Amino acid sequence: VWCDLAAPTIRRLNDRKNYGDESDAYGLVNPSVYSNHGVYEKDFFERRSPSEIKSVLTGIGVEMTEDVFQELWRRAAELDSNGAVSVESFRTAMDEAKYEEPPQTIA
Repeated sequence: VWCDLAAPTIRRLNDRKNYGDESDAYGLVNPSVYSNHGVYEKDFFERRSPSEIKSVLTGIGVEMTEDVFQELWRRAAELDSNGAVSVESFRTAMDEAKYEEPPQTIA
């Protein structure tokens, strides 16, 4: 495994080097639901713009007001030392906000 070389954007068929970005045997036998759709773990951790995050949320059927989105964006940015927001950090912010809501009582 090459850890000191970045994987090329486009690989040639004869490039047999393992750049460390390939799945292991377990991942090949039991691929994740996401990888079946061409989405890989590293994609969840890439820095994203607000419009990209909104697009992902809209695509999976999550709706929220602009105020709620901005608050969650702020929380997600606080999770990273550089203020970067990824799909994963936004999901974490959503989960944390969900558990901060006061429990609703049924009358």
